[in-house]
Amino acid sequence: ARALILVPGLSSGGWVWQQMVRDFAATNTVYVVTLPGFDGRPSVSGEPFDNARDALAELIASRKLAKPVIVGHSIGATLSYALAQEYPDRLGGVIGIDGLPVFPRTEDLAPEQRAAMAEGVRKQMAALAGPSFAASQQQYMRSIGMTDIGKADDAAKLSARSDPQAVGAYAGAVMGRDLRPGMNKITVPVLLLAPYYAPDAPYLGNISMQDKVAYYRALMG
Repeated sequence: ARALILVPGLSSGGWVWQQMVRDFAATNTVYVVTLPGFDGRPSVSGEPFDNARDALAELIASRKLAKPVIVGHSIGATLSYALAQEYPDRLGGVIGIDGLPVFPRTEDLAPEQRAAMAEGVRKQMAALAGPSFAASQQQYMRSIGMTDIGKADDAAKLSARSDPQAVGAYAGAVMGRDLRPGMNKITVPVLLLAPYYAPDAPYLGNISMQDKVAYYRALMG
């Protein structure tokens, strides 16, 4: 069986994959990744997105993994597409969960607009600290972060262990990129999961399930 590499989303740690690890550990070798600065891990210097992409490639090489499948959520999915573009011969497949090669609703921005927006988001998130960062995580988890509101506060306490500076750096790095032109470089199967939860529809501009699927498909390049 192929090895699985699980990459969580923004401000999340390996805890988001607990059930998936339980489901697949008996049949697959499973690697659970936590990005630097998230879930209490120390941050590292340099450009976070490219560093994380190359670190994933090094994991595959150092462990001599034969065509693993990489599963990424949110920015983890975006990282997975970047990895498959840069190292097309190292992967066996990509599964993206609610993550795209370009940030939704920014696909039509000019490069200078994208760069300005990314810097604004980076500064806004990096400015949070302590109780204000914890409060922002709680608000997110109670709104669109979790479908089970009973688990929202517990998840927020875990995500609040991340470094706001790192969260801002990764968010800005993802929003500043448009990976659509390189999607044709990917030679392995790609599965995109576009979850839909009706109570969240107002946050998404009241988009229907069918329209969301069509929109996500269009943004896959």
